[in-house]
Amino acid sequence: MKFLIEKSIDTFPEADLLKNSITNSHLCHTYEELSMNEAELFDDSYSKYKDYIPVGTIHFVDIWLDRFHNTTIKTIEVPPCLRTEEFLKRDYKIINKSQIPKYGKYFLKYIDKIKNGSYLGHLENWWIYEKAEPTSNNLFVLSQYVDILSEYRVYVIDNEIKSIVHYDGHPTILPDIHLIEKATLIISANKDLPKSYTIDIAVNAEGTFILEVHTFSSVGLYTTLLEDLPLAYKQGLDWCINNNYNIMM
Repeated sequence: MKFLIEKSIDTFPEADLLKNSITNSHLCHTYEELSMNEAELFDDSYSKYKDYIPVGTIHFVDIWLDRFHNTTIKTIEVPPCLRTEEFLKRDYKIINKSQIPKYGKYFLKYIDKIKNGSYLGHLENWWIYEKAEPTSNNLFVLSQYVDILSEYRVYVIDNEIKSIVHYDGHPTILPDIHLIEKATLIISANKDLPKSYTIDIAVNAEGTFILEVHTFSSVGLYTTLLEDLPLAYKQGLDWCINNNYNIMM
């Protein structure tokens, strides 16, 4: 596999992890590096990267996806197959702007585009901000506000759990491994979802629940996965290009 890696220390620290994985792999992977400024030039010389796998910030990957496949990185959030009380343990909906409540404390996330911002607090205040500076977003996650004691990221590569890493809260409050395994089995049986992805998991007094799911094209790495990283990025990109995922189902 050939990789096109964003050349940046500040915006894409994962680059060194991937380069080490490629260098140490027994497979014949190669890579070239390109800066964001070079990618944004979008001239004829960029066409030679059509058969590469772009890895970098969301904007860097989206430039490649738009140029060669007329698409962008898609948001998954909690997929429909996992939107049950067992996996959510809270009220959770995908809604349009007209359905946002006028009052109440919620987590509100803008999902017209990936990593597009969010709001946590009382919605009466959000509506005040919205009237002053209207958002162009039309699609949102509306989630009940809940206390969280600890958070973990689950790394799944080729439908196999490779690592579970704590990233916030109390590290001694552990997640329900059986629930995580069940979630990955359900995802693996769904042809519209990626084979390599991450699941962000939270734990509170109600138990373990899913926060969101992302492909490897749009996540930070809290751990070193080394040999499996090239495959993870390839499968994440393949899904972005070929998926028929419907977030509203």
